[in-house]
Amino acid sequence: MQPKPHFAHLDLLKGIAIFLVVCGHIFVYGSNHLGGHDDFVLWRVLEGVHMPLFVMLSGYLALSTRHELRALPSFLRSKAKRLLVPLLFIPPLYLLCFDESFKLAISQTKKEGYWFTFVLFGIMLAFFLFGWINSWFNKRRRISVELALGAISVLVVVLIDGVLHAVKDSFYERLLSFDQFNWLYKYFLLGYFVRRIPRLEALLRSDHIVAVLTLSFIGLMLLPYQGITFPESWSCYHGLIGLNLEALQTLTGVLTLYALGLRACDLGIDNRGTRLLNYLGRESLPIYLTHYFFLPVLPMMMPFLLGLPNPAAAFSWELLFAFVGSTWVLLLTLGTIRVVKLSPTLAMLLYGEPLKRHTNKQR
Repeated sequence: MQPKPHFAHLDLLKGIAIFLVVCGHIFVYGSNHLGGHDDFVLWRVLEGVHMPLFVMLSGYLALSTRHELRALPSFLRSKAKRLLVPLLFIPPLYLLCFDESFKLAISQTKKEGYWFTFVLFGIMLAFFLFGWINSWFNKRRRISVELALGAISVLVVVLIDGVLHAVKDSFYERLLSFDQFNWLYKYFLLGYFVRRIPRLEALLRSDHIVAVLTLSFIGLMLLPYQGITFPESWSCYHGLIGLNLEALQTLTGVLTLYALGLRACDLGIDNRGTRLLNYLGRESLPIYLTHYFFLPVLPMMMPFLLGLPNPAAAFSWELLFAFVGSTWVLLLTLGTIRVVKLSPTLAMLLYGEPLKRHTNKQR
């Protein structure tokens, strides 16, 4: 069996993404979920980019997936061990520690923060089915046919989400976190096609494209603060179909970060910053699962930031809060991960890591 190829820029980008996740959660959990964080410029930037970037990178790695029905059981086992088994242990422990209602958490879309691996498992299953249909219908592996089938699969997901949204006050949509599934599935396919179409990735390496994407993202993020928004009449089907400013912001942001990550690796940038981000990227799943335990409640943050006289001052203080807070949380999180990984069994149960990898190291 050939070893899986290693893509250096993916570790770097996963490191950026998990750092942005922790920064964003400083605002949400710092306000003790009381709301108001949507008024922060920095939160809007982070919330729209970090999870779509994670999912895009997962889609990039999905090209090597075998889409034969006989491979489905082993595919499901491997993904369940990695993504679902940790959910049997860490979320209940979190809910117990913070005296949260298990029943309420299950019925929420965000599952007290532990929705992502659950949704990612569903996305990977949907992608497997997409690949199986493509291998059956598109024998010649024509990219045009594959793109068309991908677009159809996105539309099917949107239609299912619309049905779930309309049933029983969206209860089943929240229970399955299907709105998040619908939001992220297209970015998984984006990552897949970026790798599937070499010309597309080559385009993202261009200095001119990087510049255009970066300026477009900055411009789209500034529009709402100039009072420019897209009218709601431009959407339909429960708002799931239509032109959406936030979707454009997310798409340009994800492509911008991906292109910058490519360029950093192409230029061979190797310093403490990139090495730290690579390390965070390799530990991104354990960080995601662990960091919630150390997010602080900061009652002084909201009134202070919202009371600042101008957006420039507010944005500067937001950066300071996010950087200092996330650094503290990451230090505690990484220390905990080190302790957990002293036991291969705990690492397997809590982080979904293969037991064989740890036992080999001990020999």
